[in-house]
Amino acid sequence: MHREPGRRWTLAELARQAGLFRSVLASRFRATVGATVMDYATGRRMELAETLLSASQMPLTRIALSVGYDSEISFGRAFRCWSGTPPGQYRRDARIPAAS
Repeated sequence: MHREPGRRWTLAELARQAGLFRSVLASRFRATVGATVMDYATGRRMELAETLLSASQMPLTRIALSVGYDSEISFGRAFRCWSGTPPGQYRRDARIPAAS
């Protein structure tokens, strides 16, 4: 999940790679991390997107694809839901220098 944040991960695929049943992975993951597997994956993607938005000029469509979304629109909805701010606004706000 960390090496390939843009991959379309499913609980079944992650469980298969871990050599566990889905229910066992889900239970252990939540007990250890405190979040569901998919909520954690979304968080990782959004954290990467935040970095790309604030530290690059990469177009939003390319950022969307690199963090696992099929379109800029679906990425924009997910990012806004996760952060409370649309990606374009986040990018603009991140570029404003802090007041001294």
